[in-house]
Amino acid sequence: MPTTNKVRTPGHYEVLTMPLANDYVWVSGEEEATPQPLEKVLHPWRAPYAEWVREDRAHPELQDWMELEEL
Repeated sequence: MPTTNKVRTPGHYEVLTMPLANDYVWVSGEEEATPQPLEKVLHPWRAPYAEWVREDRAHPELQDWMELEEL
């Protein structure tokens, strides 16, 4: 189970945009944060990209179909 740390940040308002108005919600200064590996923080797109590559290799006919649709 990952440990959580309380991180002290300045309190701030978050804006919730609604169809007819904006709502401002106060967010307190303490947040719970779980430590993340540096690789995940610096390169958050690598995991979804690896999944996309696995799917592409599992179904190469989809790429062929998409290329034919472009013609």
